[in-house]
Amino acid sequence: MNLRLFAIILQAAAAISALTAQSTDDRADAAVAEVRAREEDYTRGVRNKDVALLSTVFADSFIDTSETGKLINKREYLDAVRKDRSIIDSLVTDQFKIVVYGDAAVASSRFILKGKDENGKPFEQTGRATDFWVKQNDQWLCVAAHSSPIKPEKS
Repeated sequence: MNLRLFAIILQAAAAISALTAQSTDDRADAAVAEVRAREEDYTRGVRNKDVALLSTVFADSFIDTSETGKLINKREYLDAVRKDRSIIDSLVTDQFKIVVYGDAAVASSRFILKGKDENGKPFEQTGRATDFWVKQNDQWLCVAAHSSPIKPEKS
């Protein structure tokens, strides 16, 4: 093979490889942004007790595991939101880490929840949440969630 032809083929292969890597990175970045937007929907739904929004966030097979280990499904979760008489003054999420695995993703974040319980007593809770997302019919749906409080470290 001619050395010049070999160099051209090598350059073309490198360019194709770079384009493929770039498009894969772009798809991953887009998926992370989509999951992040769905996390915002989830937070807004909880903060505003918006059952209609939350019903679009959760897959029909959704399960939530509480800090005590109790499992509830989508219907039970939405019923609990409907019945909740506490007042949420603020719900802020930060420290996001989202990892995408094709049509699945894991999102972890910290949350700070402030409000008043059903008796008007103020509360504040800082915790971590982990949500598992699956892309179905071109839409990211939360299929599993877990949250627990962050306990202060002993010094």
